[in-house]
Amino acid sequence: MYGRVMGTVLALALLIAALTGLIVATLGEPREGVTAALLVLAILSVVFGLGMLAGPPPPQMPVPYRR
Repeated sequence: MYGRVMGTVLALALLIAALTGLIVATLGEPREGVTAALLVLAILSVVFGLGMLAGPPPPQMPVPYRR
């Protein structure tokens, strides 16, 4: 479950960055679109990383007990 949430958030971050880059590249120069996409991706990754640090720890898999 946790991995699915992480994958969804990562996919959304990449989608937002790609759309931002596409919009900026359409309005201005293509180089500015790439810069905007990288900037948005960096900001989202920092926010997501801080959210992971502040949030609860990921669930741990139970270790099978052996005698």
